Amino acid sequence: KEHLENQFEPWMNWDNQGEWHIDHIYPQSKLPFKSMSHPNFQKCWALENLQPLEAKENISKGNRLYEREEA
Repeated sequence: KEHLENQFEPWMNWDNQGEWHIDHIYPQSKLPFKSMSHPNFQKCWALENLQPLEAKENISKGNRLYEREEA
């Protein structure tokens, strides 16, 4: 939770999570796995692969690689 909060834009909070999503920087669809012990599962759900992203941006991103620019 703290990892995501540290990346929040000023308007982001847990009460408006529908306006932003938890995004996989490296898309889930590019990391197939069959179990939680599979290395791709661990890469997919690693904190370093998660970021808060505006919902519209995340939807338009689809399964492409994208990392938001630091302000």
